[in-house]
Amino acid sequence: MTTSEQPKLVDAYGIAEEKGANYGMSNEAKEEFGKRLMDTRKLGKRTAGFDDFFINHPKGKEIIILAMGPTRGACPFDAEVWGLNTGWKQALTMQERLDKLFIVHKQVYSEEGNPYFEWDKIRRYGCELVLLQDIPEARESKCKVKLYPIEEIQRKFDTDYFTDTICYQIAYALHKYTRINKKGKLQLRKPLRLKFYGVDIQDVHEYWLEKGGVEYWLGRAQSLGVEYFISFGSTLLTTETHHLYGMDFYDIKNILPEDMKVEDIWMQGRRFIDDATLQQQMVQQLSGQFSGTDTENR
Repeated sequence: MTTSEQPKLVDAYGIAEEKGANYGMSNEAKEEFGKRLMDTRKLGKRTAGFDDFFINHPKGKEIIILAMGPTRGACPFDAEVWGLNTGWKQALTMQERLDKLFIVHKQVYSEEGNPYFEWDKIRRYGCELVLLQDIPEARESKCKVKLYPIEEIQRKFDTDYFTDTICYQIAYALHKYTRINKKGKLQLRKPLRLKFYGVDIQDVHEYWLEKGGVEYWLGRAQSLGVEYFISFGSTLLTTETHHLYGMDFYDIKNILPEDMKVEDIWMQGRRFIDDATLQQQMVQQLSGQFSGTDTENR
């Protein structure tokens, strides 16, 4: 499927008519979003056994990893939900809940000097905090705090490759639901299914610096037999051209024509990101809802 053939990302934003949310959109716009929400959930990438997971594994575990990109609006909130950073505010606005909130930064400040992490408000929200570092302010606010077992996870998976908070979330799920068997091999304690919403990685910074780490941990998960679903609109496990490299797209004369400069090639590689940025702007114009700063989203 080429970029031009894909439904607009706005379809995936899913400001849900079914939840009765009102973001100042016209009734016609809300009806359109509501109609397309369920279709959006069918369009995402998934492993072969995802749809039959609970038929084959009635006692399996399902976790939603909810980031802060536009496709978070398609999240069904029908399993345990793990958010990040200030995502609890977005969930609250949607009248939904998070079970765990992952924060890897000690504090982040806005340009005006205001802190993003308001510990008293997070405590009142009520979800468990999973912190990469000990934060006295969080403990003093009597938040439900659990420290991330970073050293144990690094030893268990023999890596220190974490490019953003989502990597830590996937690793945490794998750590929690795997064990080392008698042969010294990692295996699942119980069947596990992960669903990803809002993990869009459309920002240029995210695309170049973070995408590889999330895909690495997705690969680790799949190698252990974890089933997963990625919401439509995410760039995860998608080439920037939407074509299979070497088979469907590239011709040697297109890789380095004699009259093409290196800068032109780099700009060609940005086409997918630019398309995603335009789609995200459309979402924001229709919904009026902010998607947060770069640091917040990670």
